[in-house]
Amino acid sequence: MIIIGTEKEVLDKLINFIDIVGPFGTLLLTGHDHYGWKELWSNTLLQMSENIRPKLDNYIKNLKTLPAAE
Repeated sequence: MIIIGTEKEVLDKLINFIDIVGPFGTLLLTGHDHYGWKELWSNTLLQMSENIRPKLDNYIKNLKTLPAAE
């Protein structure tokens, strides 16, 4: 599965995916050798680690604390 978009779009798509399949343990971020695109790639990694992942972690944590549906 490939998810692209703005920070908000990526977060929304990942949350939607979690709502469908349930929480998962590992999110793998991959890339290609983009010669001359180092700043863009570094910014992507920074956004994922500092902005998206913490929000995603909190979402999953809150899911696990909700009471089960009867």
